[in-house]
Amino acid sequence: MYSAPRVIGIAFYILIGSPLKVGSLRYFKQSAEGEVRMGNIGYAFNKERYWAIVLTMLWSGFLNFLWFLLLIIPGIIKSYAYSQVPYILAGNPNIGYKRAVELSRQMTHGHKFNMFVLDLSFIGWILLGLLALGISIVSAIHSYQNEAAIALGFKCCSSSTILDSSSLALS
Repeated sequence: MYSAPRVIGIAFYILIGSPLKVGSLRYFKQSAEGEVRMGNIGYAFNKERYWAIVLTMLWSGFLNFLWFLLLIIPGIIKSYAYSQVPYILAGNPNIGYKRAVELSRQMTHGHKFNMFVLDLSFIGWILLGLLALGISIVSAIHSYQNEAAIALGFKCCSSSTILDSSSLALS
């Protein structure tokens, strides 16, 4: 059965970790655009957007879980398809959970292999971090991965018109 620490850990990730992830991605996105404010990290904890962000991240994780139940490879592919949901929520938290997942699928269509190769490019850094017992390299790698993913997102979005103002309208 489930132990209490495991359930508490899952609840912590859903209620605290997901909004922090969206807030940190908003911080990285805004800093890439030249606006650096530490308040962006707590962006998701506003009472108007908190439950919308938690519900959307929970829905995305649930869909990903269902794909991993099917087989490992489809689960990995769908995890890349749903990977842009936090970035979408960082820009528009009230977009709706189904619309955010659909936009993420559209954004990653034809780019999943590039995203996979980008993730593979960090294996050397991760191994180096493990060799150094993770001393301050883990946060540096995570920050760099976020910046690289944002840059890839800008490249993917600039080549298509998926994220124009009409597609981000609330559904």
